[in-house]
Amino acid sequence: MLVILISLLFYPSTVVSESLPYAEWAHYHMIWLHNSHTNQIDIQNMYNDYISHNIQFGIVNIDSTWATNFNTFIFDPIKFPTIRNMLD
Repeated sequence: MLVILISLLFYPSTVVSESLPYAEWAHYHMIWLHNSHTNQIDIQNMYNDYISHNIQFGIVNIDSTWATNFNTFIFDPIKFPTIRNMLD
């Protein structure tokens, strides 16, 4: 703790970084579906419905059941057969 305090007092430019990028998406509505509907078709339909009704949103949250298992960080190919196309 003392080292951090001394660093801040004597070397502020080494500790202070440039400002972070502005997160515009954080000021809009966040949308998501219930876990039982977490698949590419349902998410794409929800996305298209919001767009067709001109409802602004900042993020589409694909909840935890997107992966093959918890903490694998691999999209389930059955639920998300063309995830790269969806994300692009």
